[in-house]
Amino acid sequence: MSDEIIKKLTFSSEQTRITKLVNSNGFALLIALAKHSNDEGVISISNESLMEILGFESLSSLKRVRDKCIESKLLKYTKGNKNDSGVYVIPYE
Repeated sequence: MSDEIIKKLTFSSEQTRITKLVNSNGFALLIALAKHSNDEGVISISNESLMEILGFESLSSLKRVRDKCIESKLLKYTKGNKNDSGVYVIPYE
């Protein structure tokens, strides 16, 4: 499933549309999540791990990008509790 999502996200016109909605950082977040998703397109990952993968230096930067993706309906997110990672879903059919 992750390969299918990546193919759809990186199709030229779709990549342009997504980048206009959420900028290049949002696009990078979606690709990183797609690469690490399971067969159902779901990923459980910590903020720290995502920050490292994407090269973000602050949690506030990650939150801004994530919130923009959520507002644009390109991403669903369920916050984890103190000891658990958040759960992401890319609702991309």
